[in-house]
Amino acid sequence: MSDTMGPVRAAIARWVEKDLIAPELAETLRAEAEDVSRGESVRASQYVIAATAAVTVLLAVGVFLSWAWPRFDQPTRAGFLAGAGVAARLAGGRFESTWTWKPAAHLLQVTGLTLFLIALLYSETVWADRSMNAVLLSAGGLVFALLSAARSLRTGAVMPAAHLAFGLVYLAVFLDRALELEMTQVIFVLDLVIAGVLVVLAGVVRRDPSGEEAPWALQAMLTALYAGLLMVWLSSVELFDIDDGVTVPLNLWFWAMVALTLWAIEAAPAALRRDWFPHHLATLTLVWIALGLWTLFDLFDGALVGGPLLLSAPAVVAFLYADRRGFQALLRAAALCFIVGLWFWAVEAGGPLGAVGALLLTAGLLFFYSGRRGAAEAETPGSGDGLP
Repeated sequence: MSDTMGPVRAAIARWVEKDLIAPELAETLRAEAEDVSRGESVRASQYVIAATAAVTVLLAVGVFLSWAWPRFDQPTRAGFLAGAGVAARLAGGRFESTWTWKPAAHLLQVTGLTLFLIALLYSETVWADRSMNAVLLSAGGLVFALLSAARSLRTGAVMPAAHLAFGLVYLAVFLDRALELEMTQVIFVLDLVIAGVLVVLAGVVRRDPSGEEAPWALQAMLTALYAGLLMVWLSSVELFDIDDGVTVPLNLWFWAMVALTLWAIEAAPAALRRDWFPHHLATLTLVWIALGLWTLFDLFDGALVGGPLLLSAPAVVAFLYADRRGFQALLRAAALCFIVGLWFWAVEAGGPLGAVGALLLTAGLLFFYSGRRGAAEAETPGSGDGLP
């Protein structure tokens, strides 16, 4: 059952004590809240179980191939992987029409797309680039991805985003295998495709901000933005030969994503806002841990004096913002980012005694802040009813 039930029960009990609602209505509200919470817990567990099942399918294919691989010739191996991928994708699409099977269907479709992609990559050991078989298989993979993506638009908001990510990879393989383009040419084409996709999706979101007609548009746009982050790095290295300072364009794209997310939370039209935006902001905070460390070594050659500030300053801002807005996922992500910055400095730069002193001082400040928050919350009626 969801951990949000504690505050809900406390609120209902407080309303009963203040005679705001009758005890009978309170029981009805508790039962309704528990049903919703139970459903959310079941859905979350379904995805965990389905993910485990998807990995098990891949393991089963691997075990089978370990036995059958020596008995197959190379074309048969590639064909088997491609066929297994199509079968898994079709089975996942069939199950998706049933609500109770949706998590399994989503993971089964991802498994199918992954198996077909493995077949495409393996085919490089079988057929040379631009050979008839290589062209047919890579073109077939691209058509398979496009048709799957088109069908997924009618089924929900999750799989179109996944198909967009896979579609970009399938396109890259097609450009390499069928057209034998150079790496720089492949990257340039992908840049154009992602830019075009973002423009189209922005237009869809603008026309349908509530997502009634295209519930998949926002998630797909988010996927394209993350793909753009990867392409910024590849373009910087391959197209513009940037070695030192490659994190500068990455930071520009990343902080643009942060600004866009904050705008979506704070200033976007009501129809455009989604409950999962704060969770996306938490994800970006976790991404900053890796990007911030990379930036530190790329721009400052690991200069340790600025390490804690570079990593932890955004974490502090995120922590205060999350605390003010009550975004628990962002609060946890910001705390982790802050700890990583301190740990980096303590291990590498502070020296034993200085590090211990700084860490204890920081811990004391955090305890003090926590106590002040507790004192403020104690003045709110019923605030102590949720947690001990």
